[in-house]
Amino acid sequence: MPKVQKDSAATAAQTGKHKAEVRHYCKDCDASFTRRNDLERHINTFHRTHPYVCEEPGCKFSTAQNCKFLTHGDVHCRRKPHGCPHCDKSYTDPASLKRHR
Repeated sequence: MPKVQKDSAATAAQTGKHKAEVRHYCKDCDASFTRRNDLERHINTFHRTHPYVCEEPGCKFSTAQNCKFLTHGDVHCRRKPHGCPHCDKSYTDPASLKRHR
C-alpha cells in the first residue's frame, strides 16, 4: 500500500504553525509571554513585593514564594538534602541536583 502524504495545510494545522500566537504583556515593563502563568510568575518575581525576606546578616535574598524561601534557608545552614544516588555529591536545591545529572 502506498504511503499517503498529508497536504501542507493539514500538516500546518496539526502542528499549529499557522495558529495565531496570543501574547500576554506585562504592564510594568516590555516583557511578553505566550502563556498567562509565565506572565503571572514574572509579575510576582519582578514587580510585586517579596514578603519572604532572609534575616541572615549580609544576605539580601527575598522572594514572593514560600517554597523558595524555605529552600534558601538551606544555604545558610549548609544543609544539602538533595543527594545524587550515583555519587557522593549533594545539593541545597533539587534544580542543582538535576543539572548535575
